[in-house]
Formats: sequence, structure tokens, C-alpha cells
Amino acid sequence: MLRISLCLLLLTQLCWARPNYINLDYVDEDLVKVLRQVSKHLGYNLYLGNEVHGKVTIQAEHVPADGVVALVLKMQETPYSWYQVGNTLVVGAPSKMERFK
Repeated sequence: MLRISLCLLLLTQLCWARPNYINLDYVDEDLVKVLRQVSKHLGYNLYLGNEVHGKVTIQAEHVPADGVVALVLKMQETPYSWYQVGNTLVVGAPSKMERFK
């Protein structure tokens, strides 16, 4: 019985440790909409600074969802930073993000 309980506990932990993958296919889509989809997929809340805007064209299959956030933000004309604070993704201008370090 103890062996079965330990196996179930290990399987549960492995499921939580597994990367969260996502598929995206957008052409000239609103940045905020894409960030909302990714945060929803991850099960995170999303806080965006008022300055966050832009367009996204991306086709990605089975990629880590947190990596997509970094990639999408790096490809914007305006530089944005992001941090994960608990279960919330915070996205904004680098000058405003200093308080989250």
C-alpha cells in the first residue's frame, strides 16, 4: 500500500514538473490578444501596463508556453519586459518593471 501511494505521489509530481506546451498560429494579430491566450493556457492571471500594444505574426507548434511569451515580446518594436509574480504574468515597459525585480 505504501509503495502504491509513493508511486502516485511521484506521478503527480512529474505531471506538475512537465513543461506546458502550446500551439499558436497568428498573422498580424493584436499583441494583447496573444498574451491573453498564452496566460490563459498557462493558468495565469495577466497584468498589462497601459503602454503594451503591437502586432504579432507567429506560427509555432508544441513550444514551451513561457518561452513564447519571451519570444513574442522580444520581437516587438517597443521593448517590453515581463515577470512572473506568483501566478500572474506582468508585462510592461522596462522602466516600469524595475519594481518587480
